[in-house]
Amino acid sequence: MTEYLLISSRRYFERDALSEAWYVLSDLNEVECFLVKGYIPGLRLLGLKNITSLEAIDILRQYQLNEGPLMMCLTIKPIQYLFRTDIDEMVQLVEKLTKDVITATTRWKIALKKRQTQLRSEDIIKALAEVVTTGKVDLTNPEKIILVEILGPRTGISLISPQDILRQKDFLNTSKQTTTEEE
Repeated sequence: MTEYLLISSRRYFERDALSEAWYVLSDLNEVECFLVKGYIPGLRLLGLKNITSLEAIDILRQYQLNEGPLMMCLTIKPIQYLFRTDIDEMVQLVEKLTKDVITATTRWKIALKKRQTQLRSEDIIKALAEVVTTGKVDLTNPEKIILVEILGPRTGISLISPQDILRQKDFLNTSKQTTTEEE
């Protein structure tokens, strides 16, 4: 199954950000990456073969901890499923993803970002929240995030932990602290 990384960058630096992530991932011979066509300024999808999006996130995290932050990628989010934008398909997939993962004690939230769509956020969140019948909603400190990224005609969905989203600012702060401690 093909999974993806949603990579955000500064506008006009999308190719540089893709190249940066591609370089780190393709350094491992078994990882095959490809570009998914589409254009939303500041966002690109990188397709992954022979590796899951969460494994790719781990590789990129380790690289940044060992070598320093990626300079062109602002955030990198794992996308486990990519499909045609449709609320009914979203509901079916969220029900399938959360069925055995979100238990009665799990704290969770829905993180929705939508671009180039007329769908209303309230309608999407309400429909998705209705199928998650266990656990407790926690918007500030969730254990699991139902990540929904609507990119016009395509939607990406993942069930992830908060640390599965890589943010450049987190690694910039870490590298500054390391440099200060070494001096």
